[in-house]
Amino acid sequence: MTVENQPLLDFDAISFSNINLHACDVLDDSVLGVAFHSKGASGVHRSGEMVDLAPLGSMLARVAFPISGTELLLFHKSGICKASIENGTSFKLSGVQWGRVMAVARCPRSPDHLIAFHEDGVYTVDISSGSHRTLTEGWTVGWAAARARVHDPSTPDVIYLFHDLALYRVRLADGKHERVGSNTWSGARAAIYHHMGAVVFHIDGTFRVQLGDGACELIAEGCPGARGVLISGLDTALLLHTRGAHEVNLATGQFFQVCDSTHWADLVCVTPLAPDVVVAGAVCRYW
Repeated sequence: MTVENQPLLDFDAISFSNINLHACDVLDDSVLGVAFHSKGASGVHRSGEMVDLAPLGSMLARVAFPISGTELLLFHKSGICKASIENGTSFKLSGVQWGRVMAVARCPRSPDHLIAFHEDGVYTVDISSGSHRTLTEGWTVGWAAARARVHDPSTPDVIYLFHDLALYRVRLADGKHERVGSNTWSGARAAIYHHMGAVVFHIDGTFRVQLGDGACELIAEGCPGARGVLISGLDTALLLHTRGAHEVNLATGQFFQVCDSTHWADLVCVTPLAPDVVVAGAVCRYW
């Protein structure tokens, strides 16, 4: 892994506007996930508003991944930290820089390791020590241009990455990938799995994509301001947007604004608070 340069978009220089924080002493089902932005972390309420997670408030991450019901592994330009959601304690596992990691996923049949997709290659990371091992290194397809990612539970050993060059099916065992379909996805801003097909929020429209062959159909209007998305129900999701939060009907693709008091323009990453999370990733910095 090479020395990391400054990103094209400096998150530390971006400021939040119209923040509306609600205190939360105990995480419950109303909190869908944890969001990291340029100034720290907050919970995401299903209403679309930020929840004040005081113990975690000052922590930073490029990608955060839940490793238990109460702990996150934080990948940051200063290293890897393990953080407690309950009391905000954290300790540093590694000083290796991870400021250019794009996505992190669980390794199949290896619960003690994660697989990290970095601009320089693909690596496995030991959850206990933070140490890493190279799976593939070099340009490969350039994971810096991965725009969104989804996991289909019917194919547990792979994830799908929507990339400037293509939709890629990536094997979690060894990091090898293959192209799916003929479309390119530089306009994708977020994506989420649904049993009818992945729903991709794109600058040109909202698309349903069949992960088997990459076939897609336009189902709703475009979402150029989309920054992240969290599942909120069997057929619903919460879309985090530069102009608030929107509830999405995943069966139809239609969405409506549920909160305009919190803007998510400088979202860096968001991770669900669920025991079955397989992949989490960062907002792409390269527009």
